[in-house]
Amino acid sequence: MVTIYTREYSSTNSTFDKPWEECRGIGLSFGYNQNEDLEDYTSPKALILTLANIVSQGGNLLLDIGPNANGKIPPIMQERLLQIGKWLQVNGEAIYGTRAWNRSCQWTKGNREWKSKEKHYVSGDAILKQTVDPEPGYAVKEVFFTQKGENVYAILPQYPKNKIVLKNVQTRNKTKIALLGSDKKVLWKQKGNDLEITMPSLYADELPCDYAWVLKLDNIENKKDR
Repeated sequence: MVTIYTREYSSTNSTFDKPWEECRGIGLSFGYNQNEDLEDYTSPKALILTLANIVSQGGNLLLDIGPNANGKIPPIMQERLLQIGKWLQVNGEAIYGTRAWNRSCQWTKGNREWKSKEKHYVSGDAILKQTVDPEPGYAVKEVFFTQKGENVYAILPQYPKNKIVLKNVQTRNKTKIALLGSDKKVLWKQKGNDLEITMPSLYADELPCDYAWVLKLDNIENKKDR
């Protein structure tokens, strides 16, 4: 028998030595609630970053949808599922069948102990405060990592304007780096213990997806963060 740890509507980081999953609805309610308004529903970017955050920590996202009284899935829930699905069509290999890497993410400088001020269920958009919309003085997760076989995936909540430095990532002679969904060349160089990556300069209509972007790092060393 396998014991699975389950939690609901959480905003905290997790390190579990057993299978676990995060359970939440697309809105604040678990299922359909006719009293919810647009602002109660999680944005597509936040849902995708929530998925990346959980999977990078070795977890599974259980995302609930609920039919209305007529048995139909509300259009906004349909839209969110289609948006997630479109993102996964490009970046699914960074999610499906992956495992936690030697670290789940890369932090910027600052206080990592941000907590939601919500008293009850934490809104899905709370992940934005931990990634792209931080409060003053707080650190953010600028990269999520997952792993599958010899490949490590770096999931970026923001598309870098020029370069991004992956700290304590060591390449090998056969290392290859690519942006999922794009055939544009990714330039990179090793600088000591860090990997400096120059992103392709893309127009808006050349971006392979919305919301988050994935670098595939093929054949790098798997060493612990220091």
